[in-house]
Amino acid sequence: MKIDSNLFDMVVFNGVDRIRQTGFIRSVTINFSSPPRVSNPPIILYLLISEKDNPNMFFVVDERRLPTTHIQQGRIGVQTIVLDDDDRIECRQEQFVALAFEEDSGTPACVKDRNEHSVNLAHFLNLKKKGRSIDFINYSNKGAAFSFTIEPAKGTILFVFL
Repeated sequence: MKIDSNLFDMVVFNGVDRIRQTGFIRSVTINFSSPPRVSNPPIILYLLISEKDNPNMFFVVDERRLPTTHIQQGRIGVQTIVLDDDDRIECRQEQFVALAFEEDSGTPACVKDRNEHSVNLAHFLNLKKKGRSIDFINYSNKGAAFSFTIEPAKGTILFVFL
């Protein structure tokens, strides 16, 4: 039985999944414990960078709505979003990949020991609009069950596991 992360209307990332190599995000895999309730669910990917003096404060450096046309409505479990060349997202060392899950987007399962950082989506969007850093709440003993792959410039694919 999967434990729901209760991340409706939240933005979340796992602190242990800091990007270690510059490249392109080529796919995002989500282990849904609560299924998407609409076709083509709105899931937004944010690239974040932390403030140097405060590890729980972050700035948005890029964002992209993921192409979710292949995500199956009503299905729990592992589903992968593959980014083609036009959709791939450039990322850099020390950034974090965060996902925003709206009400109908479904939510990932909860996993242990991933150093989750999460924040309410409305609060996040308000601070982002003002150009301010965003304070995330840290839960070191849990995390959201999603992963991503990065294709470095040299063509080798790195995997970040759940």
